[in-house]
Amino acid sequence: MNNIFGSGAINLYLFLYLLPGILGALVYEYVVEQEPREALDRIATALVLALFGALASTLFSIGALAPHFIVHSDTPPDKILEAFLQPKPLLISTLISASVAILFGTAQNHGWIYGALRFLKITKKTGRSDVWQQTFYLMGDRWISLEFKDGRRLIGWPQRFSSSGQPRALLINEATWHAPDQDGGFAATDVHGPGVYVANFDEVVSMEFLT
Repeated sequence: MNNIFGSGAINLYLFLYLLPGILGALVYEYVVEQEPREALDRIATALVLALFGALASTLFSIGALAPHFIVHSDTPPDKILEAFLQPKPLLISTLISASVAILFGTAQNHGWIYGALRFLKITKKTGRSDVWQQTFYLMGDRWISLEFKDGRRLIGWPQRFSSSGQPRALLINEATWHAPDQDGGFAATDVHGPGVYVANFDEVVSMEFLT
């Protein structure tokens, strides 16, 4: 047991104290839409959420996550586990961390935080991963037209799109192919089925959002 958490009882104590924040950070990673983050960012998120849980427990008089006692390097691990594994404080602290994680994840997904910062003229950032994601969140409720290198056009409704631009992917519903004909016009062919999945954007020349 002493070797699992690095070195001794003190590391075990710190791990259990930060456990609600770690679980909250996992909830945040599941909820938020963004590129994979560095390990340091994830650690910082876990620390902040653990702090929220500890402060909220104290503020609402729920009780400390663990009773106050002095931990030495030779403190038996079972004593530390016995102190921490109390259902009510541990459960409530974890729920608080998870709730804060869901709140911040939702705010990040909807751009509320950066929206407030832009209103205050602090930043011009949007919080989106890239232009692809921002474009579809702003105009994803419009019909689109994809033009391919061979002159064909695909018009339809963007039912699904990748949350970031790498890799780009679209599922176009109610789609119609428009292929050039010999008269200089286009021959329309409706797609009978759930839609067209487009993933190879090397062949796409442009994408138009229709009014």
